[in-house]
Amino acid sequence: MVERYGARSAGVYASYRPPLHHPIVSEALGTRHFERALDLGCGGGHSAKALLDHCDFVLGIDPSPGMIAHAMPHARIAYHVADVTTLPAGEQNFDLVSVAGALPYIDLTGFHAQLQRLCQQYAKIFVYDFKLDMSPIIEVLQLPVMQSSSSYAHELNLSHIDGFSTVSLGTARKSFVAKPKEVACILLANADRFEQLAVCFDASDPMQSLEALIAKKDHSWEIAADSWYALHEVLYGLN
Repeated sequence: MVERYGARSAGVYASYRPPLHHPIVSEALGTRHFERALDLGCGGGHSAKALLDHCDFVLGIDPSPGMIAHAMPHARIAYHVADVTTLPAGEQNFDLVSVAGALPYIDLTGFHAQLQRLCQQYAKIFVYDFKLDMSPIIEVLQLPVMQSSSSYAHELNLSHIDGFSTVSLGTARKSFVAKPKEVACILLANADRFEQLAVCFDASDPMQSLEALIAKKDHSWEIAADSWYALHEVLYGLN
């Protein structure tokens, strides 16, 4: 899932993400195992870490230095500030490319050619995303925050792009229970919402005030989410 983040919200975004990456990855990849995975738009590393049960090594890349600075370290994960067109020399031969909540932000012009350059033959491209329904929580907290009217397409995949075959598709409705601080992190991960809540609480960093408000409520913070995934294969020998 991609939230719009800025300098002040990047750390909040990286510190907690909903526990949805692992179940989606497990469902989509099953018993498949890969040697080298490339995680495009890795953010704070949660999507890269979710691949470790299926991959020997993961390279996570993100164009945001702020996100890479907060990325969670792991012996089998490396991180670079880069995008698919600016990978360091020698970083190739991937048999899996993962795109978690970032496909709408990737320029798909020439994307197939870039993946041919970087991937082994028959490499898999794994695209997934999820959308949280935060409206019930915003209503309980009585926050003056509007839901995003963005046209961002969470369900987008590569089925409509020449050069890719579709191996499998899946969608599911999931839910999880979050603690007050985790609810606050989710709400503040979006830069626009962060700024709105900073004004609401008259604080440059509204985390403490928001967490206190949430903790005062006698409420179970169950959050529902819709998820989508698609597993593709890169086709070769195209003109």
